[in-house]
Amino acid sequence: MMIQTQTTTGRLCGCPARAVTPSVGRRDDEEFGLSRIVVGGSKRMHKQPHELDDDDDLDDEAKAAAEKAKAEEEERKRDAAQLAAATGKAASAENVKLEGVDDGVLGQAWVEKTLGDKGKWPPMDLGAIGDMTFEEDGKQVGPLECKAVRRNLCMTMGRLNAQMLNSHPELVNAGQKGLIDPTYFKATMEFRQRTGLLLEAALRVSMSVRSYRLARTIVEAVS
Repeated sequence: MMIQTQTTTGRLCGCPARAVTPSVGRRDDEEFGLSRIVVGGSKRMHKQPHELDDDDDLDDEAKAAAEKAKAEEEERKRDAAQLAAATGKAASAENVKLEGVDDGVLGQAWVEKTLGDKGKWPPMDLGAIGDMTFEEDGKQVGPLECKAVRRNLCMTMGRLNAQMLNSHPELVNAGQKGLIDPTYFKATMEFRQRTGLLLEAALRVSMSVRSYRLARTIVEAVS
C-alpha cells in the first residue's frame, strides 16, 4: 500500500510510509560553547562542561581569598588582644604608664637589660650598619647611640628571643598589674607585622640550604 507523505522540504512523493521525527528546535552553537533549547517559546541556556570547570576554578579562588582575608583578620585580632593583655587594657591617656616615669613599669630598658643578662644585647654583629653613622641632635653618632636605630635593633633582638621574653616572670607579673609601657610594646606588635613576611622568606631560604639552626631561630621569633 502506498501513501503520500509530506517531507520536510514540502514536496509530495510516493514512497512507503516512514516515521518522520519532528524537530524539537535544538541548535548547538559551537562558536559560543552554548546549547540553546527552545521549549514553549522560551530559551534555556546550558553551559558546556569546560565552562563549568572554569566556574569551579573561580569559586576556588574566591574561597581561598576569603579564607586568607579571614586569617589575616584573626591575626590582627590576636595581636590586639595580646597588646591589650600586656598593657593592662589601658585605654585612656591618664591610665598610660611610662617606663622611667612610673615605678615598676617595664619597657625598652627592661628588654635591653633582660637580653643583656642572657648575652643577647648589645648585638654581637651589626652587619652592614655597624660602620654607619646617623644624625642625632645635630651630631653624627653610631647605630646604638641613635635612638631610632637602637629602638629598631632592640625590637629585632626582642623578636629573635620572643619566647624567652614573653614567658619571663617579671613581664608576666607586670602585665597582670598593668605595669607595661604601651609606647614600646605597641610598637613591637606593629614591628612584628611588618617583619613577618621577611621572616617567612628567610625561613624558606634556611630550609632550602638546610640551615636548621637558623630555621629554629626564625620559628622561635614568629611564635
